Amino acid sequence: MIQVIDEYKLNLYGICVGCRHCKTRNDASRYCIAHPKKLPPEIWNAEGAECPYFEERE
Repeated sequence: MIQVIDEYKLNLYGICVGCRHCKTRNDASRYCIAHPKKLPPEIWNAEGAECPYFEERE
């Protein structure tokens, strides 16, 4: 059995970094208020991914 420790990679070019829905917790981990259950890693990790909830930060 394989256990995934961290499916979220450090991606400085992902779409989430520039979205107003992306927030940071006290422990420096990130979460998205538009994805209440779980931020999909395929959106966070992929450069050039699209998200239907993306709203650019002001």
